[in-house]
Amino acid sequence: SDGVTQSQFAKKLGISPANLCDLEQGRRIPTPNRARTIAKKLKLPEATLIAIALQDALEQAGMKYSVELKSAA
Repeated sequence: SDGVTQSQFAKKLGISPANLCDLEQGRRIPTPNRARTIAKKLKLPEATLIAIALQDALEQAGMKYSVELKSAA
């Protein structure tokens, strides 16, 4: 996307190209902290990426729950 290579995109995120590939292929699920870090670097709403990471973890575990994040503040 945006004409950057996977290596360039991984560098922007501060992760290895192999780790990025694993995330893209669904072989790894980012922790909520990693999702927040990625969201900040991409200037995206962090709650959205955290919710996606948590939802993916639940689905991978075979748990049929839905994630909805609300600010604690």
